[in-house]
Amino acid sequence: MNPNNALYAFGAILLGVVGIAFHDFAMQWQPVPAGFPIRTPLAYVSGFILIAGGAALLSRKGERA
Repeated sequence: MNPNNALYAFGAILLGVVGIAFHDFAMQWQPVPAGFPIRTPLAYVSGFILIAGGAALLSRKGERA
């Protein structure tokens, strides 16, 4: 695995964990308004997607031979 890809994957996983731990979105992107109806569940979904995407990058399942 390319070290750059691994670094990107670990970064995505870390951002997902931070989003879930703080019950909020990663602070680098545009904020979601506080009055948005499903803000916290959407933050959890975003965190889980980041974790799943990072884990998928680390897995070798989709690698070409």
